[in-house]
Amino acid sequence: MTGRTWPTVSVVMVTYGTGPIAVDTIRAADDAARRSGLEVEILVIDNEHPERGHATGDRTVVAAADRPTVRVVRAPGNLGFGGGSDVGADLARGDVIVFLNPDAFLSPEALTQLVEAAERHPDQIIAPVFASDRGGDDEFGRRIDGRGITTVVPASGELIDYASAACWAMHRSLHRRLGGFDPRYHPAYFEDVDLAFRAERAAAGTRVLADVRVVHVGGGSVDDPTDASVQGAAFRERWPHRLSR
Repeated sequence: MTGRTWPTVSVVMVTYGTGPIAVDTIRAADDAARRSGLEVEILVIDNEHPERGHATGDRTVVAAADRPTVRVVRAPGNLGFGGGSDVGADLARGDVIVFLNPDAFLSPEALTQLVEAAERHPDQIIAPVFASDRGGDDEFGRRIDGRGITTVVPASGELIDYASAACWAMHRSLHRRLGGFDPRYHPAYFEDVDLAFRAERAAAGTRVLADVRVVHVGGGSVDDPTDASVQGAAFRERWPHRLSR
């Protein structure tokens, strides 16, 4: 990395009226970056909430005042998860993009291994095992049945249907080749499954690193979940042959 003036990794986080937990995850990601020795930038895309406005972004700016690697972008309106992620990816300067929920906590070891795997497998989406903060079984990705219903995989052979985009690493070239997240799933739900299916069709799918764990606080990033029935119908309409398998 000698002589480089740009980051090798771009962490992209989308917020939407998210509470103080976002500050904790941003600090954890920045600490992980410093301790890993990687050149990392952190891009926070703060969607405008109808009641809280850009309170999350404002709080993040104050909390990250001494962290020059953190940049906050206040989105005009609610771009949704996919739209916000794509804005972050367009702004990203790193060779590898790590999409991270504001309720998922990176360690230096997890960040390093995710990035190394994305560099070794530039045609794959790379995900960790998700460990719940409440205990219980770890999530080694998910399987999808013919109705589009997902179930947690308790153990994995690495390549799986998809893994939650709460933490994804992928080479920037793969994101561009796939065209990013599909806006038909705005504001949220099924956009990550759709992108994983497109990666499977165009490249090599999704790989879960069985020895890498990231703590994911379930439901910690949002307290007004969207009814996913419309997005689910759009997903089933688009992937009937894949779901029939």
